Amino acid sequence: MQKTSDAFVPNNAGDAENQAQAITGVVWMLKRFDAESEPDSFVIDDPARYTLALMPNDRYRVTADCNRMQGGYSVDGDRIKLASGAATLAECGPSSRYADYLRLLAEVVRFEVINRGQLNLFADSGVLVFDNQALETDQRAQSWEK
Repeated sequence: MQKTSDAFVPNNAGDAENQAQAITGVVWMLKRFDAESEPDSFVIDDPARYTLALMPNDRYRVTADCNRMQGGYSVDGDRIKLASGAATLAECGPSSRYADYLRLLAEVVRFEVINRGQLNLFADSGVLVFDNQALETDQRAQSWEK
């Protein structure tokens, strides 16, 4: 496996399989969107309201603020395609990023996992940056114990 910074890039079938396994069965919380054009970038104030769960059965579930979506996905190496599925489309409020999030998920073409704690999903217009919810919860619990 090639290492570029802390990101692992698969370079053979075994690496790609490990990479795909690293993203499934985890609830990923959206932290921010790093756009190619700076004014389009945004940070999520409450990442627990913007989640992505990729199941081992090639299905996914999304929380997008007050909305939910589910659908199918496919992985081939570091390539990923999220097929749009059934979604609720309630109006969540003027500061909600639900529409941006759902639109960007449909544009995703590639992914990388960094130390199993961060997932980056690459779209044409930028990168969706997620944290592993379980690791985030563990870190909070440890800080409370101090």
